[in-house]
Amino acid sequence: MKKKTKNDELNEQQEKFCLEFRRHNGNKKEAAIAAGYSKKSASALASQLLKLPKVQKRIQELAKDAERKTIISIIERQQVLSEIARDPTKEDRDRIRAIDILNKMDGRYLDINLNVNEINVSLAANILAVMANDNGKDKDKL
Repeated sequence: MKKKTKNDELNEQQEKFCLEFRRHNGNKKEAAIAAGYSKKSASALASQLLKLPKVQKRIQELAKDAERKTIISIIERQQVLSEIARDPTKEDRDRIRAIDILNKMDGRYLDINLNVNEINVSLAANILAVMANDNGKDKDKL
């Protein structure tokens, strides 16, 4: 693993730029100004900052973190569905559907998927085995 050096770390103003870049939806000039860079040189400095691998990496980290926070967790989904299932003012079909989804999430249902081709191959193999053992004599065993 590569050891972190001083050059790999962002200074305070660079970190603030990254945060502001996310806050200003990718507007580099506004982000630079909000991070404390001068208005005159904000656009040029922002372009330079965005070329730095450490700045690019930090902006990607912030984007992933923001994405992660917008995704509802399993526990939150279960809580919402539980509230629906318990709410007597909801229609019965909605309550039943919520319970059904909760059961699926908990693995309460056995999901059986039969592959017909696999069954046919297995059956054919068994027939051939019986025929081979009996040398074709007792076909009634099939």
